[in-house]
Amino acid sequence: MCGAQTLAWLHIQDFELDAAFELGLLKGKWMRAIAERPERWLLQSFERVSSISEAMLGRAINKGVRKDCAELLPNWVDLSAIYPQTGVQRLRNPYRQELGIKCEEIVLLYSGSMNKKQGLELLVATMEMLRNRKDLVWVIGGEGPGKASIVDSTQDLPRVLHVELQPYDRMNDWLNLADIHLVPQKKEAADLVLPSKVLGILASGGTMVATSSANTTLGRIAEQTGRRVNPGDAKALAKAIAELSDKEEERRALGERARKIAEENYGINSVLGRFESKALSTLEHGGTKIHNHAKNSSSPES
Repeated sequence: MCGAQTLAWLHIQDFELDAAFELGLLKGKWMRAIAERPERWLLQSFERVSSISEAMLGRAINKGVRKDCAELLPNWVDLSAIYPQTGVQRLRNPYRQELGIKCEEIVLLYSGSMNKKQGLELLVATMEMLRNRKDLVWVIGGEGPGKASIVDSTQDLPRVLHVELQPYDRMNDWLNLADIHLVPQKKEAADLVLPSKVLGILASGGTMVATSSANTTLGRIAEQTGRRVNPGDAKALAKAIAELSDKEEERRALGERARKIAEENYGINSVLGRFESKALSTLEHGGTKIHNHAKNSSSPES
């Protein structure tokens, strides 16, 4: 739309088209082939294409993006706004007061959208397996088309609290409410999306249990900061949650590691600094293209 005198950079947060087909929201090989044809043309028309994980970047390359045009550009998190609460500050977390959660109870928090790619039905099965653990409190926060089903499925389960989406100015308290963060994800969405909440969990020094394949960004993060289990395995998920619930010192050490990962890889200055460097490099190498086009064009240079 802007013409050949413009250098264009496309950043991909989610491969929504692929996710829709692989999760069964859209169906039909012919329909997918028709939809992917203009997508491939569009991807190949940019000087730079970036995405937020290595797996997603690999998918872009498989769609025809040249390797020398592909850049890894993860999301960033404000490390001064999201940070760990420890000791008394953690025990006095305002959400614990508001929700009536006792100091000795373990909070398992799912926070975010509720739709098909999360596979939230797995959480319900896991809650059922651990229903006799009186020390566990399940807090489910968020909105989406799957919420009504989750609320209905957990009515007879003990200590399951449903909370609306929370405002950003309370996000640090909200994330620090959790003793263990729950990050379920279906196998079909493994290299199509990377939940944005993961960076907030890391910055808050949170411990997580995620359902993800081993060779994904989410899987590697979960293995370093908690537990990773295979998607769809409720028994393994229940076991991982039970193990971490009984190991307070390990949770503390994993939380410290999570914060360090956030500081080293996902701070705003680190991520945007890399973006600035790559953007300047793109301009430098793309200057010849613009100059040649302007010289050969009958219209005035702009």
